[in-house]
Amino acid sequence: PTRNADAVIDHDPDLDLHVVRLADATDRLRTEARLREARDEAEAGARARDAFMALVSHELRTPLHGVLGSLHLIDEGEPYEAVAEPLRSSALRLQSRLDAVLAFSAATADAHTLLARSSDVRAELIGAVGAWKGALDVRLTCDPQVPARLIAPMERLSTILSQLLDNVHEHAPGARATVHAHLSEPERLRIEICDDGPGMSADEIALACAPFALSDVRRRTAGGLGLGLALSTTLARQIGGELTVTASAGGGTRVVVDLPCASAPSRHRCPTQRTPAETRILIVEDDPTNRMILRAMLRRLGCAVDEAVDGEDGVARVREQPYHLVLMDLHMPRLTGWEACARMGELLDAPPPVVAVTASVAADDHRAALDAGMVALLPKPVPIEALRAVIEHLAGVRWPDQQAA
Repeated sequence: PTRNADAVIDHDPDLDLHVVRLADATDRLRTEARLREARDEAEAGARARDAFMALVSHELRTPLHGVLGSLHLIDEGEPYEAVAEPLRSSALRLQSRLDAVLAFSAATADAHTLLARSSDVRAELIGAVGAWKGALDVRLTCDPQVPARLIAPMERLSTILSQLLDNVHEHAPGARATVHAHLSEPERLRIEICDDGPGMSADEIALACAPFALSDVRRRTAGGLGLGLALSTTLARQIGGELTVTASAGGGTRVVVDLPCASAPSRHRCPTQRTPAETRILIVEDDPTNRMILRAMLRRLGCAVDEAVDGEDGVARVREQPYHLVLMDLHMPRLTGWEACARMGELLDAPPPVVAVTASVAADDHRAALDAGMVALLPKPVPIEALRAVIEHLAGVRWPDQQAA
């Protein structure tokens, strides 16, 4: 017999007779086509995964090499001033890459649990923008009509803002950026991020909004994981908002994030203006290295500092004397940061504002901190610029350079 596509033909040489049996191969062909598509998709997914892992490895190892190499040069006698800027820049890039990967991983997983919480919107924005001061020429303004406290998913907004500023840092080196917060409607908070960099064409904007758009390491002219706009767009939609990008080649870029919000009553009085020397701050942290770093930063800023080794010790100290601000770790023995903050609110008629200083990226931890009464969150590692800005806003500190102005 001979076989021809969908037919089987039997031929008997002794008889002038052919018997033809036809079979419908439609289902088989469709199944084979689906299997080929599935195979192609799996292979494409594997290639994309391998390309992304290669990109992640490159983007983590490059700044890590800068950090370790700079430290090695210092050990070998190189003047610190000669390597300070590369060391700082490399550390900031490494932090940004890790934040992007973790945020992108959590974006889908946490989508069903996202809830808005009351928080100090100015303190949150100051912390997010302050982390980039020194590495980026960025200025934050907040319209007076924005309430002191808002009910909004601020942990997501902080991530969005950080990723967008990272985009400016990587793709518009030397550009100046502005961040402006205002109410576009009575219950809509709008954040506008503008820079005077080289801008983008319409095709470049579309490409930048796709995840891993920069996955070909060999051809890239700038760093980054290619997640910034894609991640920010995803997070904005998850919190009921929207993100739009407008730009022109050579004319800078403008990104607008618009999200729902509602005003909330303030739990703390407007701080009295004071000098750094008049400002007493309590550090509640169980890790001695982290305490040492925060203590050195605060003393460098001119503030008076006390320390507590865990939440229970922190509660005892705020009962003994008043503080203008408390910097609180979350995960501690005996009494956690959440429990300590709630206890302070129960024991004191006018508790000091408490800022969470944490390495946790879990959205549940952030929400629990705000539920416990904390007014803002500062992610570790904490830049001194962000610490200064939060102290200024929450403790009412007026710095010498401001007084001179």
